Amino acid sequence: MRPEARTGRSLSRPARWTALLFGLGLMVLGALAAITGRYAGRTRTGQAVLLLDGDAVFTGLGLMAFGVALLAFWARRPAVAGAWMGVWMVLGVLLMLAPAWR
Repeated sequence: MRPEARTGRSLSRPARWTALLFGLGLMVLGALAAITGRYAGRTRTGQAVLLLDGDAVFTGLGLMAFGVALLAFWARRPAVAGAWMGVWMVLGVLLMLAPAWR
């Protein structure tokens, strides 16, 4: 077994930095939506969607959870990366669906 396969560092450094920057972008957009209480998005058909107040806060928190999930690419072991990604993705999906359950 190659040493880099044991430590989980099989991804190249640019790939990890790209995931980090993408995750930071999601976290910033999520924080902006959560703080201001407004989120503007688009549907698959191209129609504009505007979420206000509580719906926007939950959407912002979900986006932040998706951004944190991408930090899994920096984990040293694959098991830790999988657990980190799984937990944060499930949390993000639950936060995105939370307004529908209220």
